Amino acid sequence: LEYCSALQTNARFDTSMVTDVDLNQVVQQSMLIARAKLKPYAVKFEPEPVHGLTCKRNHLGQVFINLFSNAADALADKFSLAGASLDEGHINVVVKESTRSDKDGILVTVEDNGAGVPHGIRESIFDSYFTTKKPGVGTGLGLSISHQIVLSHHGEMWVDTSPELNGARFNVWLPLAI
Repeated sequence: LEYCSALQTNARFDTSMVTDVDLNQVVQQSMLIARAKLKPYAVKFEPEPVHGLTCKRNHLGQVFINLFSNAADALADKFSLAGASLDEGHINVVVKESTRSDKDGILVTVEDNGAGVPHGIRESIFDSYFTTKKPGVGTGLGLSISHQIVLSHHGEMWVDTSPELNGARFNVWLPLAI
């Protein structure tokens, strides 16, 4: 029932801004939708109480579904190539209030213990059609579209290395006031 509700919420083609959105709920519903890809891995979700956000809820849901899917793909690549068990893969998701450039906002981080994103391609990773996946596996549009969605919310999106898991850490910061 929760899965169906999450799918209905994120499947709507809603182009209007919604006020007082609980970003923890958006992230949690996105995890439910991506659960088939996330199932083999240890997923730790650390939501902190956060203020309501004005946003296009289903658009942000798409961003988080994409980030979860990419994390799962990175783990599948790393552990299947190494011949290791997939259950060695870890994904940490944190939602917390955060200030950037003197603006109050919410920071969501999605990090994994996959291979990470090499420094040399971090500037290109959000470009359309750029992909690190094998031919026929990815389109190179997921991160580009996600980045555009975050920018349309006057937010920021960047990638660095997870200090805890040593893989990729994708950061999505969204301002409370647009």
